[in-house]
Amino acid sequence: MKKLILVISIIFSIVSFSDATVSLFGGLGDPGNLSFEPLFSIGNFLSVDLTTGLGVLEFFDVYANLSTLEFIPGFSFGSIWLMPRLETFKGSILALQIGLESIQGNNQIFKVSPQYHLETEVFESFSVIFNFWCDFILQNKVKGITVLGSGISPSYGFNLSEDVSLSLFVDLLASYEVVEGSKVGFEIVPGILLSFPYEIETALGLSVSPSEDSIDLTVKLLLVKSFKLF
Repeated sequence: MKKLILVISIIFSIVSFSDATVSLFGGLGDPGNLSFEPLFSIGNFLSVDLTTGLGVLEFFDVYANLSTLEFIPGFSFGSIWLMPRLETFKGSILALQIGLESIQGNNQIFKVSPQYHLETEVFESFSVIFNFWCDFILQNKVKGITVLGSGISPSYGFNLSEDVSLSLFVDLLASYEVVEGSKVGFEIVPGILLSFPYEIETALGLSVSPSEDSIDLTVKLLLVKSFKLF
C-alpha cells in the first residue's frame, strides 16, 4: 500500500541587490523574460540542476527543473519538476511544484509541493525573502516523513562599477526530519553573487552541513543568463 509522506519546510533569506542566495526562490521574473539557471554542486558527489524560469505576466511566472543529473559516484537521474507561481499582491507569491523526485539511487517518487514565497524590500538594496513549502510524496517503502526547517541569510551588497555589483550572503538553514525516527539537520552556505551586464549573474557558495560523524562540504555554483523573448 502506498504511503503519503508529508514534508514541511520553512526557509528565510535576507538578500540585497538581487536574489543573493543559492537556496531559495525570490520575486517574479519580468514578463517575457526567459532565464537559464543551472546549479552545480560539488562535494563527494557531482550534480547539476538544470533549472529555467519564464515570466509570463506581471503577476505570473513558471519555473521548471528540466533535470537533475548526478555524475559522481555514478550517473543517475535526480528529479524533474514544474512550478507555476502566482503573485497575489506585491512580493507575495503562491506556487505549486509538481514533479518526480529521486531517493535511494534511481528510485523515483511523485511529489506535489504547495509553496509560498515572499520578497519584501526593507530599504534600498536590502530585502527579505521568505519561503514555505509542504511536500506531499507518494512512495511505497517509507512510512512517513515530517520535516520542519528554518533559516535566515543576511547579506551585504555594493556596486563594483557602474555595471557590476557584488553581494555577500550567508544562508543558515535548519531542519527536523522524522523517518522512522528523528533527524536534525543544519546547513550553512556563505557565498557571493556577482551581477554583470547583459543579464548575467553568478553565485558561488560553500555548503557546510554536519552529519552524524563528519562535516559535509559542498561547493555550489549558480549561473544565471536571461533573455528577453517578448
